[in-house]
Formats: sequence, C-alpha cells, structure tokens
Amino acid sequence: GGSKDTRQLGFTGTDEIALTSTEQAVLVLQIEKYLTYEGGQVRNTMDAALRRLSGFADDSTLYKAYYTRNASKFIGTTWGPVESGGIGQLQSINGDIVIDNLLGMARIESTRIPANGSVSINNPDEDFGDFYLTGGDYIVITMKAKNATLGGANLDWGTEI
Repeated sequence: GGSKDTRQLGFTGTDEIALTSTEQAVLVLQIEKYLTYEGGQVRNTMDAALRRLSGFADDSTLYKAYYTRNASKFIGTTWGPVESGGIGQLQSINGDIVIDNLLGMARIESTRIPANGSVSINNPDEDFGDFYLTGGDYIVITMKAKNATLGGANLDWGTEI
C-alpha cells in the first residue's frame, strides 16, 4: 500500500562477558525461517528492521557485526527467546557461542570501543534505508579486546506487527 509498516521495538543484549585478545562472538540474533502455527510449520514472513548496534568495554576493544544466512555456522547452539519485541520469531544467544568460522559472513560494521567506553551505531537512514532482516537471517556481534577485560553488546530492531 506504499505506507510504512507499524513496528514494535525489540531488544536483546548480553550481560558483562569476559573478553580476550581473540575475536569471539558475544551475541547472535536469529530470525527464524519457519514458525509453528496450528500444529504445522509455516514460513516466517514477518520482517525486522535493524535499528541500532551498541557495545561497551572496560579496555580498548574491536567491535564487529556480521550478517549471514548460513545456519551451519552455529555448532551446538542453544537458542533462546529475545528479551522484548520478539513476537515468537526472533531468537538470540549470548555468551557461549560456537561459530565454525567467520569466513563467508558479510561484515556490516567494524569500530573501536575506547577503554571504559561504549559505541552506538544507529541506522543512518531509518526513514528510507531500513536494514531489513527476514526469516533465515542472522546478525553476529564479535568483540576482540586489547587485553583481557569485560564488555558486552546490544541489538535493537523494529518488528513488523
């Protein structure tokens, strides 16, 4: 109809996580490809628009975000519901994330978090350039500290309702 979708704000984030000098996944957001509806599997047609990536750390840290559709990257992963705005189709994991490797994932952001600092990366064009996520998409946040330290990450999005 040409009008902007109505959306519900969603959020997920980590607690403080021990970071090392090796790049490690700290947060993953999954848009489920299929949903259970009336006892059967149906394709998930609800989109989410990625709004903000953010992170914090006690020491200098590299913060990166990746995009993939390759479910085989996540080995032995236990998914859980997001904190808010999920409406049943979004799942996240934080902390104990095992990724086969980052090869083949598209890096969508890379920035430095200063010591005792934070970073917030907003969608630069929310009105016309939404970053849509659909069923089968994954957003992966990684962090690599200069020294052993603590840090964490957050993701915000708008889910179509």
